Amino acid sequence: MILSLFFLLFTGSSQFIPPDSDFLKKGIDQIYSIRFQEATSTFQTYQKRFPNRPEGYFFESMVVWWQVLLTADNEAGDSLFFTSADKTIARLESISNANRNKQVAEYYIAGCYGFKARLYGIREKWFSAARNGSKAFPVLESGLEGGYDFIDARFGTGIYRYYAARIPEKYPIIKPIMALFPDGDRESGLQDLESVMTNGYFTRFESAWFLMQIQLNYEFDFEKARSIGEFLSNRFPQNPLIRLSYGNALFRTGKREQAEQVFAGFLVSIDSGTPYFLPQQKVQCNYFLAEIRQAEKKDKAALALFEAAVQVYVKSPQRSQISYYIESLLEAGMIYKKLGQKEEAKKKFQLVLKYPNQHNWHQRAKDGLKS
Repeated sequence: MILSLFFLLFTGSSQFIPPDSDFLKKGIDQIYSIRFQEATSTFQTYQKRFPNRPEGYFFESMVVWWQVLLTADNEAGDSLFFTSADKTIARLESISNANRNKQVAEYYIAGCYGFKARLYGIREKWFSAARNGSKAFPVLESGLEGGYDFIDARFGTGIYRYYAARIPEKYPIIKPIMALFPDGDRESGLQDLESVMTNGYFTRFESAWFLMQIQLNYEFDFEKARSIGEFLSNRFPQNPLIRLSYGNALFRTGKREQAEQVFAGFLVSIDSGTPYFLPQQKVQCNYFLAEIRQAEKKDKAALALFEAAVQVYVKSPQRSQISYYIESLLEAGMIYKKLGQKEEAKKKFQLVLKYPNQHNWHQRAKDGLKS
């Protein structure tokens, strides 16, 4: 009875109240805990029990989404997610117009298109992202107008409002595309995501994950990122992406001892073969450990770690690690210069100039060469 009242309070519409929601939440926890086989089994069991409910089909595709996200450097996994999402869309579209779950099914269909758009966005394939986003737009537009009195629907509106305001600033090429859609609103987007993180039922953790990335990479509110990271990391310590982001936020907020524990532990997990703790992520771990040594005025120890980051990247260059590689080159160059090893410093700075210029990399390298 209490659970039913909770749903009525936060969804406003009984059609969004799924049967046996606790069973669904168990599967969602299994996703973020990287227990993918268990999660798939949970959602397939739910599908057999409730074949006309959309949630089980949608969340099974989210298992694949997180598998792809955890191995984002390998685009070979993209087709697996697109196939899974399209299969889910086809299944949900088969729900007849007479079925009372039609609106719920349309909400989750839009969610599939939204995540397809998100993956295309990660690959910077903006037209494909826009095409899939447009298919989700009727449901999204209804949500923006308050047509979905359902707390989790604010996850979609929050993502749209925030990124519609911020992404065109970072990628001007998509401004003409965004002109076809309603304007974004940074503050409203953040408020939507925060409300879902606090009160959401099925997308609470996904909202928290998105918010942590936003605070780290766009808003630069590292204390908020740290607070969210602590919540997620305590709940899902097995999740490598959460651990890496939490370690980043700890470092940015000056909690170097805790950050060192995270990154050193991450290296142990990689070496022990823990699933989804990937060798290429040693670049990032070594970079942050080097920064910690540098903050302690231990230049030679820092230099060894910067060089370790460089060597890992050279052996296996991965897109997700390039920023840490370039920063390691620059920092190593500065230490070599400080130690009087000018030729080694020169090599590092010249390597930086061979890569596309971001984050003032070229100017920093040129300044190093001049001095």
